[in-house]
Amino acid sequence: MKRLVGTDIVGGYTFNPAAKTITFTGLQYTITLANILLITNTTANTIIYNFADSTNGAVSFDSNVLTLDYNTASMNATDALQIYIDVESYEESLATLLRRMNKLLESNAVVDSKLRQRVTIEAIGANNSSNSTEVNSTIPVSVTGLILEGPVHQLWRVANDAQACYASAIRSKLSFT
Repeated sequence: MKRLVGTDIVGGYTFNPAAKTITFTGLQYTITLANILLITNTTANTIIYNFADSTNGAVSFDSNVLTLDYNTASMNATDALQIYIDVESYEESLATLLRRMNKLLESNAVVDSKLRQRVTIEAIGANNSSNSTEVNSTIPVSVTGLILEGPVHQLWRVANDAQACYASAIRSKLSFT
């Protein structure tokens, strides 16, 4: 990812126009010549290094010292330089963020809004699914020795179905490359 030295990333430089060198200091990244994209002398409004231009290239790059092809003898050491380098980005892409969001939605499918664990009861009564009994009253729940009773209703199922439908709709609109 393109970064501006001194603004987007920590670091600085020392410009020696007589020697045609730029010494990089305090960079948080280890760079090579392949990382340097563009250097512009903003005081003189002149591009002095461009990776894509053989006439504005570099003679060498060693120990964070870039020796330029461009003749900088008429420039001053105090001239402001704008230096863009290409460094690895540790930011997450949009696709990665959407995958993480989708995963978070899936984990919420097993709990309700009060963070209670969802329990699915497929059949109550007989073991044969054609003879199962639907419960419309209460189910005892044991919590550390206490027995609690609460109404069994379809609101949880409706909310869960709505959430699954919403998550499915989101997944159907996502495309990952």
